Amino acid sequence: SVENSVYGRVALRGAARFSVAPLQARVTADLPTELTPSSSFSLNVANPGRGQLPAPTLEVSLADPTGVVLWSDQRALETLDPAQSLDESFTLSLSPITALGNYKLSYHVVSAGQTLGAGSTTLPAKLSLEATLDQASYRIRETANLAVTLRNTGRFELAPALLVSSADLGLDDTQSLVIPAGGSQSLAYQTTVPDTLLPGSYAIQVSYALGSGDSASRAPSVVILPARVLTAMDQTAVDAGDTIVVTLDNPGGVDAPVEDSLQLVDRYGRTVAQVDHADVILAGDSIQVTMDVPAGAVTGDYEFKITGTNTQTGQAFGLRRSVSVTGVSGGLEVLTSSPTYFVDEDITALASFTASGSPVDNGSLDLKICTPVWTGGAEPPPPPTLVLDSPAQSASQAAPMSQDPAAKNRKLESSHAPASPQLAPDVITFTPIAGGAPLQINVANDASYQVIYGSGSTTPGQVYWTNADIADAGLFLWYDGYVIGPDFSNHPSGSASNYYDVWTPAAQGAVTGNGTPGDPWT
Repeated sequence: SVENSVYGRVALRGAARFSVAPLQARVTADLPTELTPSSSFSLNVANPGRGQLPAPTLEVSLADPTGVVLWSDQRALETLDPAQSLDESFTLSLSPITALGNYKLSYHVVSAGQTLGAGSTTLPAKLSLEATLDQASYRIRETANLAVTLRNTGRFELAPALLVSSADLGLDDTQSLVIPAGGSQSLAYQTTVPDTLLPGSYAIQVSYALGSGDSASRAPSVVILPARVLTAMDQTAVDAGDTIVVTLDNPGGVDAPVEDSLQLVDRYGRTVAQVDHADVILAGDSIQVTMDVPAGAVTGDYEFKITGTNTQTGQAFGLRRSVSVTGVSGGLEVLTSSPTYFVDEDITALASFTASGSPVDNGSLDLKICTPVWTGGAEPPPPPTLVLDSPAQSASQAAPMSQDPAAKNRKLESSHAPASPQLAPDVITFTPIAGGAPLQINVANDASYQVIYGSGSTTPGQVYWTNADIADAGLFLWYDGYVIGPDFSNHPSGSASNYYDVWTPAAQGAVTGNGTPGDPWT
């Protein structure tokens, strides 16, 4: 303001207002992509104000993730007029970066006691680790491939130490690496899975560490699956003398020591061929086991089965197939020279056998003279003797007897024919046992006949004691309305697993009757 005074009095007064432009500064950093301990960079200082920026000083510093200043510098600059700018270069002087995290580069200008244009740039130090295997699971003796990759996604060069180890798989390696910012490094490892390893998961420790102690780890695992035995068979029809082949495959990860048994069973439940076998199926491998069909096998349908066990794990495996065998087949006719003979008279018979299947080479023919067969509703007289045999004794008496299939069919048909009296067979003896045991019936070795103990020929309860071409003989059991014998199909449960059944003793009174339709056993 201005005043004009005359003789002590203010004659004139005037005022004018004006403003002084504030000091202004703007700082911009120009940094390289990768910062090394001695990298250079520049800062641009500009005066965006309307007045001068007198004698500015540019100050800059770099702090670690915890705020500790690692490096600092400052530069005195010349006065900058409005809109004037300049670039100033700096060079870092650092120890190698060993800690991960966000670093901070800070900068500002000091002019006329004022701090102007303060700014900062965040500089991350980051490192990623990947470790992958080439398969989800492995077998022993297989090669496992491990790929390890480290990626530096930060702004500083890093020098990690890499460790890869697994005692189970024989891996132990340490590498000192230097990875530039934005760069990566990959390493490949191979190891053979030892054949001593059991099924399970075996980790590989993969880790890196920096000088500060910062680290990261991964643990990919080599997985070994258990052994598993699979069976496969393509044959469904064979000739007598052919070889049946079964493939045993082990897709698991360890070896499978196995024991197995191959059996060929005819329609009567008799095992006509059996082969026992032991071997080791390597992991991922397969073997073939074989069994020859007997050259003398008769034509018909058979059950082939293989049952086995992994002896190391106890795991069972098996296979069942119906197999059609083309083998020995034919017809037999036997004629005697007379329909009747005296007791001491020689019997002359003429047998005619016609082969219709495989050729019969060096075969044998056995003929037996047997007690007459009871058919229909004929009632035999009471047995002349009572005999009690043990199961072991009865089993030892069993003997095979050949029989013409056509004759067998005629025999079965005769079971439904009208009753006709026959001579009583002397090959059956039985003994009722009271108190805890069923009735035991003993059948002689030449018992080629049938017994009907039901109330009529059309009712259930017919038991044919001729087992196709082989006559059953030995110990039979009467229990709960059934006759049980070596022919398992007579059993009410239809069990095909054994010819012998375990009986639980039960209270029982005296057995009455003679086993005929007119006087059944009770």
